[in-house]
Amino acid sequence: KRLCTHYLHTPVLYRHAGKLSSLSTALQSDTLVHNLLMYKKRRPSQIDTMFADASSNNEEVTILLEEQNNGGSSSTRRHHHRSKRVKTFQRVVYICGILILFSKIKSRCTPPKAFNLDEYTNSSYSSQTLDKPKTRIPKIIHQSYKSLDTLPKVWASTPSRWKSLHPDYEYKFWSDDDNRNLIQQYYPWFLETYDDYPAPIQRADAARYFAVLHYGGIYADMDILPIRSVDALLEHLDLQQNGEKEMIVAETYNLGLTNALFAA
Repeated sequence: KRLCTHYLHTPVLYRHAGKLSSLSTALQSDTLVHNLLMYKKRRPSQIDTMFADASSNNEEVTILLEEQNNGGSSSTRRHHHRSKRVKTFQRVVYICGILILFSKIKSRCTPPKAFNLDEYTNSSYSSQTLDKPKTRIPKIIHQSYKSLDTLPKVWASTPSRWKSLHPDYEYKFWSDDDNRNLIQQYYPWFLETYDDYPAPIQRADAARYFAVLHYGGIYADMDILPIRSVDALLEHLDLQQNGEKEMIVAETYNLGLTNALFAA
């Protein structure tokens, strides 16, 4: 009786189906009936049905406990399967996160691809030749920033570096106002989209394509410093095997193609 009274006050009752048969003799106890009445608030409809016939109280209580035990077992199984699915999903997310993190670390630690400058030697003319052949890509250098006055000190020498290594090139610096004027004057159909970009860097990224499209030449970000003239690089596009190619795009060692340096 004490064991049955204890279990009636806890949900553990439904996880001990094997003990129901051994407790059947205790179901006639007045103490047990009192405890079942106290339990009525949790299962009102089933308890009312159980006490509808006082003479068959013992049998009905046994049936009720068995039904609740079966229901509890199925509920436990559903909860177990749900928990299993959640844990499986968490493991998948965890593994994906580890793979992404590993990929990022590997990309940062991977050294750049070897770049042999000797592959881009000027074969058609000497560096001392004054009359250099005309390349398909115009000799124009494009660079862009908010304005020359706001150019960070770390990049202050970039324009002069490009100019000193390319004395026969035209140098064009594009401020934010210059970029918008270019779009407004030559590509007004894109002006609304250009103005709707939420970030200034988005407008700068878009404007560089239009500058090269309209004038031709080579575009380079401010953090790219040349170590030699790009004449050989532009001339490389004029080779017979590259006759169908129309532009040069730089490739980074970990992010693929980039618009930080391109020519057309």
